[in-house]
Amino acid sequence: MEAKTYPTMNARIVDLLKLSSDPIHAYAAKRIEELEAENERLRELLQYEEDRPRFDMDANGHLTRHTICKTGGSQMRKCCYVNCEREATTEGFVFARNPEGGTEIATAVQACDEHKNEPGFFEAEGSLT
Repeated sequence: MEAKTYPTMNARIVDLLKLSSDPIHAYAAKRIEELEAENERLRELLQYEEDRPRFDMDANGHLTRHTICKTGGSQMRKCCYVNCEREATTEGFVFARNPEGGTEIATAVQACDEHKNEPGFFEAEGSLT
């Protein structure tokens, strides 16, 4: 017999297992909780990866936008720099800390005329300016 599993059922089973004083039940409850937490973390990471814009290298060695994140689009928004309220005029990227650790990752941002000149900002080829 094949059983299907569901997060809500897992939570109920954990509650039932915790009622027992059997160490095996305590272990099983703890393991289910760990696996559910790991699944949630992986779902969040997957969503982050799906939403993150990608950049490709063109024949001239320039980074170009490959896809646009779901929250982006063709309209400019406010400048992404902290405490800046100006309208963004340029799309590009900065290298930001990877939430999973390791190397930094190219992260799409939009900058105003002042912040597009920051040393860590790289304008994307085909920007909407």
